[in-house]
Amino acid sequence: MAKTSDSLKAKREIAKVGMTASLSVLTISAFMLKNKSAKRAHVAAGIALIGFSYWHHKLYRDKANAQNTAPHIKTIKADNL
Repeated sequence: MAKTSDSLKAKREIAKVGMTASLSVLTISAFMLKNKSAKRAHVAAGIALIGFSYWHHKLYRDKANAQNTAPHIKTIKADNL
């Protein structure tokens, strides 16, 4: 069990580092958009940021589903008011 937890933590860390790196490239390349290669890097970094963000979200969502930690919403009937 500990091995799975360590693997999940490692994947989360990789996703965070990937998001940070792609956001950095995205920000730096935004200042050089007149350069053709900077435009390509900007687009590629944007796509990478979206991919890493989705992966990061999925890693945390899978944990919530596995542990059934999602909050439960209690509904109130109109008769009880």
